[in-house]
Amino acid sequence: MRRTRANRLKTKRLSRNSRRIRHYSGSKIRPRGRRLPARPPKPPEEPADPRIEQQLQRYELAVRLFSQQKFSRALEIFEKVLMGPAKNLGDRAEVYVRMCRQRLAKPPTPQLKTADDYYNHGVSLMNMGRLEEALPPLEKAKKMAPKADYIH
Repeated sequence: MRRTRANRLKTKRLSRNSRRIRHYSGSKIRPRGRRLPARPPKPPEEPADPRIEQQLQRYELAVRLFSQQKFSRALEIFEKVLMGPAKNLGDRAEVYVRMCRQRLAKPPTPQLKTADDYYNHGVSLMNMGRLEEALPPLEKAKKMAPKADYIH
């Protein structure tokens, strides 16, 4: 068999004994002629505790609400998840509870002085999806600098 570049790439040298092996499907490498040991059978799955299943469903619902920025409802559900039997879900929910509380806290009101300040504040509110709150700063920026071409 002629050794082409593609064939050379398929083989790999072992450390000191210079035997060659071939790459087979997947990431497993095995010497020629040897078989891989049989896999041990999977242990039968234990029936899940219904309380853990319910806790998991609540956690998933709360994460969905959090991603939709419905923080108050998500906070209620995360607090229920904290009381569940699965400690790992409780630990994750605790992180989300802190984030929900942080997002629900009122941010300090910015000190806006120039038209650029009002414009940038309005744009940031629009980017957060709070369009009703974005209109007054944008209108005030337009009144303060009617000739600014970037404010329209």
